[in-house]
Amino acid sequence: MSDWQSDYHAWQDGAAEVRARADRTRRMIIDRARGIALEAGTSTECVFLHAHNAAVAKHYGRPWPNVDYSKVRLILRLERLSWEPHRLADRINGRTFEDLRRRAGMVAR
Repeated sequence: MSDWQSDYHAWQDGAAEVRARADRTRRMIIDRARGIALEAGTSTECVFLHAHNAAVAKHYGRPWPNVDYSKVRLILRLERLSWEPHRLADRINGRTFEDLRRRAGMVAR
């Protein structure tokens, strides 16, 4: 196996670990949102969708009964935050792959 191939396989392993960490982090954010949804009085099944629908209903003057809207706002913030782990993982993996290509002489400097 050439140096490039062994480096590439090492990069694949590292990239998989970065993606796995992003998955675990996103899962933790979603689990936290589900716990807050239970306290807020919205569904825990489609947690972000129901929080969005509750916020829209309140905006149009038809608030849902027995819903804590401060917790709904927190759920919506967590929804925006839940995309960040994978965005970060993509940036990390992209930069390390470009570095790998540069070291292998596959990219003009």
